[in-house]
Amino acid sequence: MNYWLFLLYTTISIAIFNSVGIALSFTKKYNAISKYLFILSIVSQLILIVYIWSLKNTAPLQTIAETRIWYSFFISIVGLFIYFKYKIKWMNFFTTLMCLMFNIIVLVKDNTITTPTPPILHSIWFIPHVSLYMVSYAILGCAAILSIMNIFKENNKRENICNQLLLIGTICFSIGMILGSIWAYSAWSSFWSWDIKESIALITWLVYLISIHLSFTQKKSKWVSVLSIIGFILLQICWWGIKYLPVYSQSNHIY
Repeated sequence: MNYWLFLLYTTISIAIFNSVGIALSFTKKYNAISKYLFILSIVSQLILIVYIWSLKNTAPLQTIAETRIWYSFFISIVGLFIYFKYKIKWMNFFTTLMCLMFNIIVLVKDNTITTPTPPILHSIWFIPHVSLYMVSYAILGCAAILSIMNIFKENNKRENICNQLLLIGTICFSIGMILGSIWAYSAWSSFWSWDIKESIALITWLVYLISIHLSFTQKKSKWVSVLSIIGFILLQICWWGIKYLPVYSQSNHIY
């Protein structure tokens, strides 16, 4: 099947499963069915990833478009986990909406397969490095949504969930950075080169470390929420925003 058609069918499936699932989640009678629909949406995304993987013969983590698909997959899982564990329905609504939005962007703007894969991406560190980053982006994205809500209206339950997400997301981000450094050493004989992407990633990491520190030392501090939002903005710059910076042409992270 044509890649674009497969992407189109997947996006339509995600839209149907999520929209019907959200509608049913607000009913008592069919609430249980909604959870299966959300799971089917995630399975649809997984099938898309496997399909692209089979076309490329390698993990589809090379381009921004491919990482958007992974981000959609992971944020759907995180949103569903929060829905299952903490019964926060509106969070699942936001994550499913973001999932659909990213898939539509890929469908409209970035609907081609990039091949061949550069030799540098054949490293064993490539998949765990980028995939852990995508997991952390998804978790910290949910933390940012909760942080925005906390700024406007304080809620102990929401703050506790946000703090847990910040901690888990930052741990994933940290491991991703470490794996990236190991990969950099094997590729360029240097653990750190102060590349623009690496520098922004370091600043982002420090912002999240400060937010975690405040979450442990200062209860009900709005600075935790503010730093969570700032950190997520920096994540977007680190992820796709840097390509619009003049110095990006000198980056080692152009593949």
